[in-house]
Amino acid sequence: MSTALWDPANLLQISYETHVPGAPIFCVGESRSRLDNPRCRYTIPEPDYSRIRTTLVHLASKDPEDVEREALHTLAFLCLCDGYHKPQAKDVTDRWVRIVGQAAAQQQQQRKGHSRGSSSASMSDWWDPSSELFPRPSNTQQGRGQVAGSSKKLEEELAAATAELKECKAKADKEVESLQGELSSLRNLLTEAKERESESSAGTSAVKGERDKLVDGMQKLRNELLEANKERQRLETDNSHLKAKNSSTGEELHRVRKDLVVATERAQHLESECSRVNEELSAVRAEAMDLGKKNSLILNAIRAMEAERDAARDDHRKVAIELAEQKRLFTALQHEFQSLQLVKSGHQQGNAVSWHRRLLAWISKFRMHAVLLLSLSIIELSRRELTR
Repeated sequence: MSTALWDPANLLQISYETHVPGAPIFCVGESRSRLDNPRCRYTIPEPDYSRIRTTLVHLASKDPEDVEREALHTLAFLCLCDGYHKPQAKDVTDRWVRIVGQAAAQQQQQRKGHSRGSSSASMSDWWDPSSELFPRPSNTQQGRGQVAGSSKKLEEELAAATAELKECKAKADKEVESLQGELSSLRNLLTEAKERESESSAGTSAVKGERDKLVDGMQKLRNELLEANKERQRLETDNSHLKAKNSSTGEELHRVRKDLVVATERAQHLESECSRVNEELSAVRAEAMDLGKKNSLILNAIRAMEAERDAARDDHRKVAIELAEQKRLFTALQHEFQSLQLVKSGHQQGNAVSWHRRLLAWISKFRMHAVLLLSLSIIELSRRELTR
């Protein structure tokens, strides 16, 4: 963005609020039909605001001595209302050329003073109207408070505009009535002048001059009456535009209220869903606590079963040791039996019958005892396995 070197908006008296978004830009023309040629009170159409601001930024980026008459003429044509003061573009351009020339002369004097050694600020310290002519857009906000605030603001603006329109209409009606009274008085004066002209031929030239003045005044009054009627029509048109804008704003407010109702219902539904989920979560937590208790009981039972299993393993080891011992005894008995058979074969001739009977009896007893012990061991192991 170019750096601004001067402030054409204020210097040319175009508007002192061009940096405010939506601020009106008034016509720079003069109402020459009124006393002291007051400035026009009409506003420039809004579609021309962007071109006016762009032109001001372009002029502010130049030195006043480099500003061309064509640029000032274009700006003057944009800053004059369409209905009445477009023909004053040349006069406004001449006035602005003089003002810009004076600003250029002052700037040259300041530069000469700076060149002599006086302390001066750099060109970057000059005022930059571009930051005010093009304000940064603000972030949009949503919610119920913003809708109510915007609605209230629009209603206040509509009420203020309506009051201003009524006041302007009343003023215009009063001006029309006063102009009509003056017109009637001028007509009476004209009638009296005509009667005097018929009565006195000596003052004909003087009466004619007075009549011409009265005719000019009446023409001016007619022009002012036309301007007042046009202003009243313009105010009525603005009033209709404001009514249309109010209706569109009301429709938008109604739509926003519907959206707010839908959002409220959605929030209530979400709250009910949240409460239901909380209830389910509490039930799940209670069930988890019950499962935890059951799990602790199962863990205790598992620990008890493990203890019993360890005890059964110890018993199994003891029984295995006993069984091994019995097997060893059985093996010893077999060896002894074999030795006895050898002894039997040695002493077979002497007392074969008696010794053989006693040996068979002893072997039968030994077998019975061994079988009994083995059966008891097997029964004890089976009982422990079943208990496990």
